[in-house]
Amino acid sequence: GSVGTGLLRSGGVPTLQCFCSLAIVEAFPLQQWHSARLKRPAMPFAPQSKSGGAESLHAARILLVQGSAGALARIESLLCEAGFTNLVSTTDSRLALTSFLEVKPDLVVLDLALSPIDCFGVMDQLKTALPESEFLPIMILAGSASEETKQRALAEGAADILIEPFARQEAILRIGN
Repeated sequence: GSVGTGLLRSGGVPTLQCFCSLAIVEAFPLQQWHSARLKRPAMPFAPQSKSGGAESLHAARILLVQGSAGALARIESLLCEAGFTNLVSTTDSRLALTSFLEVKPDLVVLDLALSPIDCFGVMDQLKTALPESEFLPIMILAGSASEETKQRALAEGAADILIEPFARQEAILRIGN
């Protein structure tokens, strides 16, 4: 897979597109990209998979479904910088099931604040499409969540929930797990 960026103009505003392997992330303002990158420390480690080392972990197929282009760009950028290269992304929760069926991801990362199909609706769709003998890890990212919402997410099949703001290293380790 490949990782890269492209500079575009959208309505006269410079925007940046990031892509990793199969997916192109929606464009977002270049100024926002630069401010976010300046705040990020360098990744001090490469997570290891249990069986094949960092290379097989970084080749894992990850489906990202986020509620906004900015949130999607931040998580995809974090994963790309950490060496993950097989990412497929969307901000339209109606495309989650189609993307899942096409990509057959090893991990799905969902935003708690999805619409028009909410996070729990997307999880239901994915569980219905998954053979009973298979396990699909689903990680939920949330700007905030009540204890009740966190418990519901875990009870309905999420393997983990990560509340923002989160440390980059923690996010990468949890995704690697």
